[in-house]
Amino acid sequence: MRQNTGSSPAPAVCREVCGDRALGGKKMIRNIVFDIGGVLADFRMKEFLMEKGLDAPMIRRVLKASVMNPYWGKFERGEATEEETLRAFAAADPEIEK
Repeated sequence: MRQNTGSSPAPAVCREVCGDRALGGKKMIRNIVFDIGGVLADFRMKEFLMEKGLDAPMIRRVLKASVMNPYWGKFERGEATEEETLRAFAAADPEIEK
């Protein structure tokens, strides 16, 4: 990171992240990506399913068909649509959907 010469580190950080032209009042931030998988909020799928009344064997099946399915990662990376992902989950264990 560049050495800050002012009283606040923000301009130096902004130059490093956004480029010098960003300080001219144009666009400073183009994209913000939020990762909520335990970073900003708790992701407690097992506990959620327990609260919904599922027993331990069914929870294992649901988790295996969904969050442990390769389509989960593809969906998170934007490589699969929601529809493709849900079809893959249902195909992984068709009995769960009923």
